Amino acid sequence: MDTRTIAGAVGVLTLVLLGLAGLYGVASGYLVGSSGSLELRAPSVGTALVAISVVGALTALGVRGGGRLQTPYW
Repeated sequence: MDTRTIAGAVGVLTLVLLGLAGLYGVASGYLVGSSGSLELRAPSVGTALVAISVVGALTALGVRGGGRLQTPYW
């Protein structure tokens, strides 16, 4: 394995661990310890949807943008 492969694997593993920690925090804070009010849940869901939309849009732009960097400079 080269260093780029190892760095990519470490990056993916880090993101997965952070995602699991976030899911655990949401599950223990909102779903288990909540009294059932939507006072904080609705803004949190809205923020999560906006964040997912932005990440999805940036991913789509990155996937389509690979051909633009194929210049003699790069």
